[in-house]
Amino acid sequence: MTTVMKSFVVKNDGWEVLDEGTKGLVSLKRNSTLHLRFDNITDQIRTLNLIAMKSYGEKWAGSKFTVNAYVDRNNAKDANTSAIKLGSLDIEGLHQKKKRVILRIHSHLNYASN
Repeated sequence: MTTVMKSFVVKNDGWEVLDEGTKGLVSLKRNSTLHLRFDNITDQIRTLNLIAMKSYGEKWAGSKFTVNAYVDRNNAKDANTSAIKLGSLDIEGLHQKKKRVILRIHSHLNYASN
């Protein structure tokens, strides 16, 4: 895990840094999880911005990752107890072009119910 990200990682089960010309995180096993926590945020966050890479080949067939965003106004350390889900998105990892494709993803979070 990169030095910058380590301070935000709460749980890492199966993700590692990949450095093959393009740096990033890659899942090394099925159903891997990565939980990040950002404390002491004073402004309301309305958008989640991600940069993801799709690739080609049999290795990536059926691959996808799911991002769930939560807010925890009670500052509990267990996201399952008091956190409110703001949004979710699924991103498939495979495409048919013979090169990697970089995606810039902007997901608007649902603050209407909060």
